Amino acid sequence: KPLGIFTERNVVQVVAGQGPEFNNREIREFMSSPILEANQNVEVHVAYNLLLTHKIRRLVVVDDEEHAVGVVTQSNLIEHLGYEYFIEIKKVSQIMTKVLSTTSRDRLVSQALRDMARNSLSCLIVGENDRPVGILTERDVAKMLVDRRDIWHLKVEDVMSAPVQTLGQQTAVHDAAKLMQKENIRRVVVVDEDGKIVGLITQSDIVKGLEGKYIETLKELIKDKDVAIETTSRDLAEKTVYLKNILHSSVDMGIVATGLDYRIHYFNPGAEKILGYSAQEVIGRNARDVHLEENVEISRFDKVIEAIARGKRHAFDFERDREDGKRFISASVSGIWDEEEILVGFVFIVRDITEKKQAEEAQRESERRLYKEQKRLEMLELANKLALNLMDELRNPLTAVGGYAARISDGDYPEDKLKKYTELIFEESKRLDTALEEAVAHLKAAAEKA
Repeated sequence: KPLGIFTERNVVQVVAGQGPEFNNREIREFMSSPILEANQNVEVHVAYNLLLTHKIRRLVVVDDEEHAVGVVTQSNLIEHLGYEYFIEIKKVSQIMTKVLSTTSRDRLVSQALRDMARNSLSCLIVGENDRPVGILTERDVAKMLVDRRDIWHLKVEDVMSAPVQTLGQQTAVHDAAKLMQKENIRRVVVVDEDGKIVGLITQSDIVKGLEGKYIETLKELIKDKDVAIETTSRDLAEKTVYLKNILHSSVDMGIVATGLDYRIHYFNPGAEKILGYSAQEVIGRNARDVHLEENVEISRFDKVIEAIARGKRHAFDFERDREDGKRFISASVSGIWDEEEILVGFVFIVRDITEKKQAEEAQRESERRLYKEQKRLEMLELANKLALNLMDELRNPLTAVGGYAARISDGDYPEDKLKKYTELIFEESKRLDTALEEAVAHLKAAAEKA
């Protein structure tokens, strides 16, 4: 089980606070502990909420036994949350940090580090005539320690990163994110038309910037689904939590959302079509009661709820009889979690897969017919071969029988000759009978295999 996390920010705080003596200290003295964890099976938006709420850049990922299996960072989130969809209309100037901390290039590194540690700064911009000439970051400090440099007598210009990556104020935020990803950096200095410093955009700014568009999209979804937004802040917050989870599901599916008391709060048109209930009929009702009406054992319902409370997701298929025939439904149930990772409700997603099932069955039927046709052709081919072989087998006995019969009919023969020809005819007849039996046996065996 992970006990703590030691980051570049910890490095700055240790170096600034301990001075040259930190080398002989144990890491447990300086690591951040306890740490914030997330199970490897949680959805990306849950990790997003955790990082945003706790204002951290890294989240330790654990398995079901709480063993560390990885770390998710702001860089991962920006990539996997699809930032181009969320923020491509935003400009850097809208979300950049305008209150900046700068330093001069001839200042001692030790003094700069104390400023960074005291104010929890991830970087200091090195400026000259209001223009960026370098940047001192937490990563630069960590690199100095790896290189075993004597930082106590170094100036900022000796260790700063230069030249500085810069962008204009009107640059699209997703372009800034792409630049960070390409250059493997977490921040870019923003300059005006004269190249003077006007701001700083970081990965944290981008993650925070996602929140505005995120909420805006949720409101649009509420409008599209014709769900009334309550006037009180409590109801608005409740619906926002529900719809955050809905946003991460395909809107062409049936979606049902309930609270912890199982009362149905959201029932979209897709659910009406697939499940056969109208929203007016079920909103406000207890989902357990609806399951009882559908003859679903409550013990099954409770087992699913227990699994979800443990962070699981339950998926299953079921059938429904309707006037237009039997329909096949694919379904999944998962939890709705608030920003403090507390379970606040459930979301039930259904999709009609009847056409898919019918297509699969049609394919299987086609394959069965093809198989039978192949076997029929194989039987015909075998019968043809047997017929040819039988003709070869019968040709000699028939010729012999015909020859002996012709000799007998041509004239008088002594009794011993007649007896000999008669015996030969009998032997050839037996050969004919044996050949026919073998041919019938082959056909019967082939038919049994088919």
